[in-house]
Amino acid sequence: MTSVDPKPTAARHLAVAAVAAGIILVVGVVVFVLTNIEGVVYVQAKTIRSIEALDYAGAVFGVTVPLALWRMVPLALGAFVSFWLIAPLRPELRVGGAIGRSFVAVFIALVVVVIVTLIRLIADNQSSLSPSAGNPVDTRLYLLIGGSLLHDAWTTLSTTFLLVVATGLGAWGWMRDRALRA
Repeated sequence: MTSVDPKPTAARHLAVAAVAAGIILVVGVVVFVLTNIEGVVYVQAKTIRSIEALDYAGAVFGVTVPLALWRMVPLALGAFVSFWLIAPLRPELRVGGAIGRSFVAVFIALVVVVIVTLIRLIADNQSSLSPSAGNPVDTRLYLLIGGSLLHDAWTTLSTTFLLVVATGLGAWGWMRDRALRA
């Protein structure tokens, strides 16, 4: 006789998806902020050639945290939805299945990031996209928005791909370990 799990699959894996998304968010924000602070301090130290470059760290931190959140919150949200509903991680999967579902999570997360970035870019450039009467829209603005969107998508993919895949594999391993112990 087999026992039936009283909880539906989606609800059972909600906590795992939430923890994985939280890890992606926290690690992503920390890495994003530290990378930007380190970059500015390094460039300033090379330019100024003194320890005074550390004075820029506070200002960079204040600017970088909101940018990191603009990028990482949609990424974590996309990974959460993917790991929970679209391609849920399950303990009975093999390694290849867990990697495949992590790739799906990367793609879904990237789509969410691109949509949020597009909305933000359009909102930031609304006055240029709808100028006053008699002034034509500068069509180069569409190229700038497209280029910025492509750049943000590429940098997000290249900097977070391994983070999402590693988090997915870690979540799958944790679920598998718990299932084997039960």
